[in-house]
Amino acid sequence: MHLASKIINKFIAHKDIVFIDNKLNKGKSHCLNQGISVAKGDFVICMDADTIVPRDILTKSLSYFTSENIGAVVVGIDVNAKNLLQKATKIEYAIGISLSLNILSRLNSTHVTPGPFTVFRKTVLDKIGGFSTTNITEDMEIAYKIHKNGYKIKSCLEVEVITEVPSNFKDLY
Repeated sequence: MHLASKIINKFIAHKDIVFIDNKLNKGKSHCLNQGISVAKGDFVICMDADTIVPRDILTKSLSYFTSENIGAVVVGIDVNAKNLLQKATKIEYAIGISLSLNILSRLNSTHVTPGPFTVFRKTVLDKIGGFSTTNITEDMEIAYKIHKNGYKIKSCLEVEVITEVPSNFKDLY
């Protein structure tokens, strides 16, 4: 049995964890919307499968939901960089995401809720209709919809996730 299957099978019986079947390959937005539609909590976490999160991420990120007008909280992102392309991507993430999210959050103009890890207020996702299934930049599209509907996106950069990025140009493309 594959290691991922062993890990998943440990959690399948847990009633608070929802697994989405993407056999029809309808895309990430469709799968996210499936999960959101069955989520029962006040908050929904959307994250990529290749993301590693620290133990205290929920304690730190949820503390940023200080008012009902906060629709999402984004966190810092680091890259597991081994080669030159990945190190360049790491710099892009450091400047383009972490630094800009901190500044843009203060100006209420955060333009993206990064795929590696974002916490959303469930009622906001329900109100704005979730993710568009016709848009390939779901992380930018949902940020726009959050702002358009009068909600804010906060940045919690005191905690960061680690994500995998392509190791060659073919995979990047």
